[in-house]
Amino acid sequence: THRWDARNRSNHLVYVGSALGISTKRNLLHMLREAALSEFGLELWGSGWDTVGPEDLRPFWRGVLPFGKLAHVYTNALAVLGATMDGQRSQGMVNNRVFEVLAVGTPLIQ
Repeated sequence: THRWDARNRSNHLVYVGSALGISTKRNLLHMLREAALSEFGLELWGSGWDTVGPEDLRPFWRGVLPFGKLAHVYTNALAVLGATMDGQRSQGMVNNRVFEVLAVGTPLIQ
């Protein structure tokens, strides 16, 4: 069985998602800024962080995640930050990230 062990993980908190539409995800920017200032640091993966994302978060952008690397990034993260769009949340839905992250055994902070 797989056991979560922080010793086998990076020291970073990870967020995978586009910077486009971040205003539709309650508290996401606040969560990302807290992570960036934390002792763990932040890795941002996805489109738009280098152009339309907030300037203070641009240094944490690592690029657009290559196809097939999502599980690797999630598995090696200390924890993954998640956010569900407000419209989805109001309908009782959650982002697919919830299932992806939990499937690889990494803690999810949402």
